[in-house]
Amino acid sequence: MSLKGLPLFALLVLFTGVFTIAQTPCQNGMSGIYPCDEYEFYSFLPLAEVGGGEKGNDCWGWVDSISGREFVLYGRTNGMAVVEISDPETPIYLAEVPPNTYTAIWRDIKVIGDYAYIVSDVGGHGMQVLELTQLLSIDEFVPDLPLVTVYEGFGAAHNIVANSETDYVYGVGTDTFGGGLHAVDVSNPTQPELAGSFEGIDIHDAQAVIYSGLDYDYLGSEIVFCYAEYSVVIIDATDKTNIQVISSTLIPSSEYIHQGWVSEDHRFLYVNDELDEISTGAVTRTSIIDIEDLDNPLYIGYYEYGTLSTDHNLYTHNGLIYASNNSSGLRVSKILEDGTLEYYGFFDTYPSDNEPGFTGSWSVYPYFPSGTIAISNRDGLILIKKGPSGVSVAEASTSMSLNIFPNPVSSYVSFKVDFENYDVVLYNAVGKELRRVKGFSTSDSFTLDVSSLKNGVYVLALEDRETRRLLKSEIFVKGY
Repeated sequence: MSLKGLPLFALLVLFTGVFTIAQTPCQNGMSGIYPCDEYEFYSFLPLAEVGGGEKGNDCWGWVDSISGREFVLYGRTNGMAVVEISDPETPIYLAEVPPNTYTAIWRDIKVIGDYAYIVSDVGGHGMQVLELTQLLSIDEFVPDLPLVTVYEGFGAAHNIVANSETDYVYGVGTDTFGGGLHAVDVSNPTQPELAGSFEGIDIHDAQAVIYSGLDYDYLGSEIVFCYAEYSVVIIDATDKTNIQVISSTLIPSSEYIHQGWVSEDHRFLYVNDELDEISTGAVTRTSIIDIEDLDNPLYIGYYEYGTLSTDHNLYTHNGLIYASNNSSGLRVSKILEDGTLEYYGFFDTYPSDNEPGFTGSWSVYPYFPSGTIAISNRDGLILIKKGPSGVSVAEASTSMSLNIFPNPVSSYVSFKVDFENYDVVLYNAVGKELRRVKGFSTSDSFTLDVSSLKNGVYVLALEDRETRRLLKSEIFVKGY
């Protein structure tokens, strides 16, 4: 078969079996077929190998507290796959939880203790309750894992929210209570019970915590941060029979407030907007809200990722934000003391482009003790880890910068570096070196003629001349 004339993405798909069979270090801005910085590829299970369906969606994780074995719960349009990732280079598709009713684009999973709670945005589905320790004794594939029960207090639910500190889950965007909070007591997982509700706002997604921030009025209260399409609503759900709104905050120029997560010290709230890139052409961004005073949250600005991709789900962990940003994959940022963010690294799970729209990564689960990070791509499950790079971007001198402009580009790409004696290297999307500027030493802008390049995705990287270690890389798009 001749490869001549195949488009870039077709080549990437064709070579998946070559480049995605084992751990692949992130070198020269690439880990196999995937553009990267700081994170490296371990394995990929295509959708067809984890149950098929139209596409994948949400994911969550479970770790057995005794053995330490790790499992990904991977949602799809036609059910949920259970994948053991204790060895992230050889994940095992163990079992399947079929849907309660029909296929659905949206499926959501959360875990409390040894139980998973699974919902779907389709009528009559309810909330499936799955006991997870049964996974430990599986020695051959199970096509229909037995459920503990199905909670039928709601049928459709867009998302499920879990608070492991209180043993409550909240259905949001359900077909009850106007799409508001549907609080369920799961202290006895075999008999979930309606505990309370809140209606008046249609909630798309939420996070429930026992608050431990700086607002002493709410210390120890169960606070639910709700992402309600056009506002961020903070709710006190301590008393399930009397759930109350604390505050509601608008985000300037928002199009559809989608999801968010609080910093681990409950000092800042980080929020994404699912439609601003599509509707307004905005650069991918995460909005930042100061929640020192829950009654009076303060919007303090946003962080831009430098891509045009549509953001989706983000989570905070160990001082970092892990943002699943559709076509640009996983983008990781460091949370600074004042709540602002700085670049840390990335792993692009959809190398074909970084354009707005609903391709690539849906969600990410960064909480496995082993450091394995699960990314639920629409075309399968990807496992990565932080790589042993020569110099961490987060630890590099603030004077180290590689700023590409414009992006996308047509004929000439310019960049600027503020240090000396490093090579600037141009790679294509499969890691082939195209050009190298040796011993680059200037603080002035440098212009590179890329008019002869074919349309596609390219990586411009900085390398230490002596060790050839990657120091920093940036992706740019030619011709889009």
